[in-house]
Amino acid sequence: MQDIPQETLSETTKAEQSAKVDLWEFDLTAIGGERFFFCNEPNEKGEPLTWQGRQYEPYPIQVAYPSGIIPDMRGWTIKGKPISGRAVLSQEMDGNKSHSHTARAQDTDLGTKSTSSFDYGTKSTNTTGNHTHQFGGYINSYWGDSNHTSFQPGGGAWTQAAGDHAHTVYIGGHEHTMYIGPHGHVVIVDADGNAETTVKNIAFNYIVRLA
Repeated sequence: MQDIPQETLSETTKAEQSAKVDLWEFDLTAIGGERFFFCNEPNEKGEPLTWQGRQYEPYPIQVAYPSGIIPDMRGWTIKGKPISGRAVLSQEMDGNKSHSHTARAQDTDLGTKSTSSFDYGTKSTNTTGNHTHQFGGYINSYWGDSNHTSFQPGGGAWTQAAGDHAHTVYIGGHEHTMYIGPHGHVVIVDADGNAETTVKNIAFNYIVRLA
């Protein structure tokens, strides 16, 4: 076999070499079937149909490809058809296997912080509260001796009504402190990717011709 480098055959006996047959003369596959070549240069006995999307005469290759155009395999690998029901010759794009990550934001101690300071000055309450209060009361007074008794009534009065009025309240400038302290956050990264890690490939059925 001329296309196999000599160093590959260094341990092969002359008898074994003479028994080898040319892969191009040995009919391993039907017309239109695929072969895997072990060399870079085509054999002088015929032109290999490299899968580059080229068009050929429809006969006899129309047995496998009625359009006369073979698939363009440049940049693609062959993958055995999976059991998922995928069609033969269907394409699958490259992608990573779907996976997820758990992420955590770095802890930071924010300590104690102060709010802004503002002088609210003097404010007034709402104007209301008209009312009066009763002042004093009736007093019963008894005086005299064993033969005379006298009753002296007392009197009472109301305070003057003040009417609706308001009060002023001084608030002044002040601020508040708020303790925040250290804390962290858990970040969830959504899963992305395919069911498995893939390269761009086209599905084929791997078969062996038994006779």
